Amino acid sequence: MKKVVNFLVIIAVMLSMAVPAYGQETVTSFSDVKPGQWFYEYVMTLTGKGVITGVTKPVNGVGKYDPQGTVTLGQFLAIATRLVASEYIKEVPNPRHWAEPNYNAAVESGLIGKGDFGNSPAYLNTPISREDMAYILVNMAKLNGETLEIKSGIKNNIGDYGQISVIRREAVEKAYSNGLLVGDDQGNFNPKKPLTRAEVAAVFCRVMNYTARPEVVVKAPGSTGTGTKKREPMVLRWDDPDRPLPQAGDTFIDKNGKATVLTETVGVVGYGQGLDLYSGMKYGDRTLQHGDIGDVWHGDMTYLGQPYLVDKKTGEGHFRSDWIAISSYEAELTLDVRNPKDGQRVGYWTVYFEEPGGWYWTGPR
Repeated sequence: MKKVVNFLVIIAVMLSMAVPAYGQETVTSFSDVKPGQWFYEYVMTLTGKGVITGVTKPVNGVGKYDPQGTVTLGQFLAIATRLVASEYIKEVPNPRHWAEPNYNAAVESGLIGKGDFGNSPAYLNTPISREDMAYILVNMAKLNGETLEIKSGIKNNIGDYGQISVIRREAVEKAYSNGLLVGDDQGNFNPKKPLTRAEVAAVFCRVMNYTARPEVVVKAPGSTGTGTKKREPMVLRWDDPDRPLPQAGDTFIDKNGKATVLTETVGVVGYGQGLDLYSGMKYGDRTLQHGDIGDVWHGDMTYLGQPYLVDKKTGEGHFRSDWIAISSYEAELTLDVRNPKDGQRVGYWTVYFEEPGGWYWTGPR
């Protein structure tokens, strides 16, 4: 992993949020951070490393942290870039916002794309949402040299998965799968809520491996609390409308009677196997078909609110979030192709065309 340097330059502006560093006085504790609170270890670990301070001047080493205070986009980028992209931080003459150098460093290093967030004071002063935090957090792990895989069934751990923006779902799944994020007591992620200062301490400790990450146990569909491991593989039949959602290892009997053992790639069950996995499942007073909107099956809300789309050429069917994951995966595969030829295919649905030039997704949209 990338070595983190210059901790001592990460001063109060990073998390005390525009409160200056208070001379040389050291913070040894916080009046509102007590042993036994879930965030205590995270806050004190980052404090000990000089990464964060409090929001008030410490008195005899005791400061105030404000764990339920929110974190802005600018503040989050300031910490993130100083931890994993410090070499990209450059002075900006007459910046419009104090975090503008950090925003530029985040773009240059690949923590964010230039079109992901604006760099105006209004954007940088806006509290960052938990789903946007997950996106940047995953990119921090990548810059640190990690390869993040998605665990089969991890969506079952996220009770409000359907509320996550489609463009952020892959990042959230990776963060959950690798112990960077966990849900609340009700098993929800709360994607639109602002990130709190307590939570920011936890996620930075985990992504930098300052503290042990939580063990990841994939829940059974519809489970709550700590959940249980996923069910044992079973035989699923196309003509059984009451079957559960498929998972890797299941044997699927299609409408022609052909049996296929299901595999999984980038978190998508059945990728490249040419199967219409979900048609025929119970859907109100009829069965699911192409174009229908996903429902809840056996307590599993993974595809709630998503259209089901079947590719006409291959007959393979997935819900929209899985098609997006597939297209992103195949787009990454194109990066390894040198001097592509007209009509060359990567994966199953990504094709290179000399005219107008470039790689194109040919699957469902």
